[in-house]
Amino acid sequence: MYQEKNIKPLIVGGRYGLSGKDTDCSMIKSVFDFLDDKPFNGFTVGITDDLTNKSIKINPYNIKHKGTREILVYGYGSDGMVTASKDIITILGNYTNAYVQGYFKYDSKKSGGVTISNLRVSKEDIKRPYYIKKANLLVCTKDSYLLKYDIVDKIKKGGTFILVSSKKGDELIKFLPNKVKKTIIDKEIKNIINKFNSSIENVARYNLDESDVREAIEDACTISMFETNKIVICEKCNFLTGENKKEVNHDIDSLIKYINNPFSDSVLIFVVRNPKLDERKKVVKELKKCSKVIECKTIENYNLNNYISNYFKANNYEISQSDVKLIIDKVKYDLANIISECDKLMMYKDENKKITTKDIEDVVIDNIEDNIFSLTNAIMDKDIKRVINIYNDLLLMGEEPIKLIVMIANQFRLILQVKLMVKNGYKERDMASEIGEHPYRVKLASNARFTIKELITYMKKLQKLDYDIKSGNIDKNFGLEFFLLNI
Repeated sequence: MYQEKNIKPLIVGGRYGLSGKDTDCSMIKSVFDFLDDKPFNGFTVGITDDLTNKSIKINPYNIKHKGTREILVYGYGSDGMVTASKDIITILGNYTNAYVQGYFKYDSKKSGGVTISNLRVSKEDIKRPYYIKKANLLVCTKDSYLLKYDIVDKIKKGGTFILVSSKKGDELIKFLPNKVKKTIIDKEIKNIINKFNSSIENVARYNLDESDVREAIEDACTISMFETNKIVICEKCNFLTGENKKEVNHDIDSLIKYINNPFSDSVLIFVVRNPKLDERKKVVKELKKCSKVIECKTIENYNLNNYISNYFKANNYEISQSDVKLIIDKVKYDLANIISECDKLMMYKDENKKITTKDIEDVVIDNIEDNIFSLTNAIMDKDIKRVINIYNDLLLMGEEPIKLIVMIANQFRLILQVKLMVKNGYKERDMASEIGEHPYRVKLASNARFTIKELITYMKKLQKLDYDIKSGNIDKNFGLEFFLLNI
C-alpha cells in the first residue's frame, strides 16, 4: 500500500523498563505524544539518559476510571499479607458485583523482604495493566518501612493511611526521620483543616525568604467571605534562626503584637528547617511562650546504642551491649537499615527472646558500602570466587546492577581522590573534610592497594559498561557479571 502511494513510512524504536522502572500510562501516553512531534530512533522512556540524551519528556497522565478504589499494602515477606490481599479481592470478586484486580510485587529476598500488593476494586471493568501510583487506601504493616521507602507520598489527597506499629504517641514521633515527619505534618495540617471545618482553598502559604512576615499576618487576620477559619503556613523562616540567607526586612514588631493577641479563627504555622532557633531573639522567646513547638530531632550516633537496646527491650527481647555494637559495626549508622535488621532478628528468633552474636552473624547483612569496599578489594586481588560471592550477596540484598556499577565507580573515584591527595601531602584527618566524606570511608580508601593507573582503567571500563547498558547493547546483569569475571 505504501509502495503504491510512494510513501516511505517512518519507523522508530525505543526502550522502556530500564533501571527496573515500572512502565505506567504516563509513559505510554508520552510515547504517543513524542511520535506526534519530532520522533527519532533509539529513544528511552522512564529514565533520564545523561549519556545519549535521548530520553523523552514524561507528561503526567492518569486514566480516570469513575468508581475505582485503589489500595496499596506494604507487607513483610512471609507475614501473610499477600495471601490476605488475594483473599480480599477473591471474596469481593466472587461474592459482590465488583470488578477486582491484583498485582503483587516482591523484592529479591521474598521471605523477609518487602511485598507490595496493588489492589483495585471498581463497579466497572478494570483496564489498568500497571502498578498503582497513588492509592485511596494505603496500609503499612511495618513502621520501619517508613524509614526506607517513600510510602506516605503514595497516598491520594483525602485518602486513608493505616500503619501497624507497636509505638504510640511521642515514641512514634521520635522514631520517624525528618522527611517522614514533614509529610506527617502536612497530613496533620489537613487534620486541622478538617477539625476547623475549613477547605483546602482556605490554606495560604508564604515563603519568608521572599515575603515579609507582615503579609502572612495580614492574611491570618482576614476573614474569608465563605469560610470562617484559615490556615496560614510560613515556610523558610530563617529570620527565627542565626541564618542570614536571602534576608528580608521582616516587620518583627507586627509579629510580636500578633503573637500576644492572635486572631481566634486562624492557625499560623512557622516551618523552620534549621536545627536550632536563635534563643537570643525576642520574637523567638515570645513564640515559645505562646505557641506549641514541635522539634524534629535526628538520633545522634552516640545515642544509637541506647536506641537499639531500648528498641529490643520494648519488644521484650534481650541483647548485650557488645552485640548492639556488632549490629552498628555491620550496618554502620544507617537508622533505616538498623531498624530493618533488628526486625529481621526478632522475627528470626521468634519465641526465643535472647539475641546472640551467632544470630547477628547469621542474619544481619553488612552495610552495602562495606560490601562495595570488599568487592573492590577482591577485584584488586583478582579473587574471582570472592568477587562473585560478594556480588551475589549484593543481588540478594535487592541491589540493582546499574546501581552497583555506579557505586563501584564512585568507590574507585574516591580511592583515586585519596591516592592523589596522599601524593600531594594531605593527611588523613584533612582529606575527609576536604572531599566531604565520612572519615571511616576515607580510611578504607587510603588502605586500598590500587595504583592510579589501575583505577583509571577500571573507571573507563565501567563508564563504557554503563553506556552499553543504557544504550540497550548489553543486558545489565550479564554486563556487570562479565566485567567482574574478566578483571
